Amino acid sequence: MNDYWNAAAHVTLPVKRVNGHWELLYGGDTGVRDGTYGELRVAVSSIEDAAIRERLTKITTVKALDEGAELRVALRDPSGKLIDDKQIGIDVADLPSGCTRWEAIKIGPQTPATKPMDSKRGGLWIRQRGVDRTDLVCSSVAMPEEFKPGHATAISLNHACTLLSEKYETQRISHTLNVYQHVFYCESGSSKPRWLPLDVLRNGVIADMEHGILADAWKTLEQQLGFRPMPKPEANSRGRRRNR
Repeated sequence: MNDYWNAAAHVTLPVKRVNGHWELLYGGDTGVRDGTYGELRVAVSSIEDAAIRERLTKITTVKALDEGAELRVALRDPSGKLIDDKQIGIDVADLPSGCTRWEAIKIGPQTPATKPMDSKRGGLWIRQRGVDRTDLVCSSVAMPEEFKPGHATAISLNHACTLLSEKYETQRISHTLNVYQHVFYCESGSSKPRWLPLDVLRNGVIADMEHGILADAWKTLEQQLGFRPMPKPEANSRGRRRNR
């Protein structure tokens, strides 16, 4: 379950399917108003229709960024000044609070984990399981010059963020970063660089964009799946401003 549903404003209802509708496990209607959105988690084996079961569990993978693509990581370096969001081309609403450093990394060659997706080159992929789960999978990562020769290459995006945090976020006890919030990619199709967090790429919230990396990747994904996965609720609630 994602953080949106784990918030105190939500509850988990134990339910049972009875005569074509859902009731509380111990009897009685759920009391939920019509039109309410939620998540229903069930065992795959309980889905009787084989075609629906196959559709909901099918895994589709689409390449979104190629080897060599540059990414940027936002860090909280106590020795730096706050990042100038206007200068680098980023929406201030997308930038984690207190970030003072903007480090460049590049997607590197394939790893054993990404070789089944592309036997020759590295990259970053959107991996969709049915309608309920979207992940990003990245190959190795080329680190900045100051990390050579000891850590010239990270084995994953999470590893790269840990190395960067250990070097620059000296005030932290733990050096695990949320890559979806702290790592940014440059969206094509605009005259000026426009950096967006990987969370946007994962959730596919810019559904109406006609050009760019995100639109191309999600269009291919939609064609392969036969439907468009619904964006996560928390992505739609961030109040992000969009300029074309």
